[in-house]
Amino acid sequence: MLAKIANKATESYVINRIWHKLDDMRVRFVLQQYVKRKDGYAFADLYLPQVGMIIEVNEGYHEEETQKAKDAIRNQEVADATNADVFVIKASGSLEEIHKQVDEVVAEIRRRISALGERFLPCDYSITRSTPEYYKSRGFFSVNSEDWLTTIDDIAAVFGTKPKHRGYLRVSSVAVPNKKDEIVWWPQPNHRTWHNELSKDGRYIYEYNKRSEEERSKHIAQWINSNQKRITFMKEMAYGVLPAYNFVGVFKINPQLTKEKNMCVWERISDTYQLNV
Repeated sequence: MLAKIANKATESYVINRIWHKLDDMRVRFVLQQYVKRKDGYAFADLYLPQVGMIIEVNEGYHEEETQKAKDAIRNQEVADATNADVFVIKASGSLEEIHKQVDEVVAEIRRRISALGERFLPCDYSITRSTPEYYKSRGFFSVNSEDWLTTIDDIAAVFGTKPKHRGYLRVSSVAVPNKKDEIVWWPQPNHRTWHNELSKDGRYIYEYNKRSEEERSKHIAQWINSNQKRITFMKEMAYGVLPAYNFVGVFKINPQLTKEKNMCVWERISDTYQLNV
């Protein structure tokens, strides 16, 4: 893991110190996390998905006024894209100042773990977590443990089913076998026909048909009184290299917000899903 930053002396020192001071193997460290930006992308120095934190290690040139302005925009876009809080460690000062900032970051990580309580789910570095076998064995999905799969076929396999096709197109959901009013849904944010947007806090998905107002109204009428629960995986990037489907929770239609916003508003009713229950 730390080999990714072996040639970055200051960054390597700071992140190594965070790792050793925290001394908690339950916490997943993701280095050089790819994050899509409005115009391009960024690599976050350290991403801690379980506690919603990104740590940037800034050397001296980041103190220049022009760079500060660029960093402010970058960090806000990174925060918006990941739903995480960005913490900056200024590595241009003395060693004592750097150590103090590291201690503050470590204290914040521990505070967030404590606040999550039983909802904090330890990671397991020894298991490949992007396989159907892993989730079927574990028996649940959780937003807090950054659960994801790489393909639609893998998602469906966890639930013992297969995705269907309409001609050459693949449908965006599949029914859960033997579960009334439950489907597995994998909306794509950049779909050419459908607008699918996960809110920054992860509580809502905003969905509407982009082709016409008539199609949009028909879609709203179809779902506004539905009791359907949607076990949802949103397509995005995982660990900087793979297009993946991240588990974002179980959602149900919110009729009031759907009327107010003139689009289907799916509200998260659970951040976990138990398999075979």
